[in-house]
Amino acid sequence: ATHSRTKETVHVDAQSIILIEGILIYTHENLKDSIDVKIFVDTDDDVRLIRRMERDIKERGRNVENVITQYMKTVRPMHN
Repeated sequence: ATHSRTKETVHVDAQSIILIEGILIYTHENLKDSIDVKIFVDTDDDVRLIRRMERDIKERGRNVENVITQYMKTVRPMHN
């Protein structure tokens, strides 16, 4: 395959977009049905835990034990 520009330019008008983040939005039928494009990003368990730990400790002032407890009780069961 080659990657080269063509001489033709296609003009695309700007459109309004609303980006909604969070897996729980899919539990609301009326919201889920009104979304045109749905994207789910699956992340490895270890990456998900590390990101959560970094965020919760830095931004939410939680400690490691608290983050792990919450992850094991509420987050992990939703992904298994």
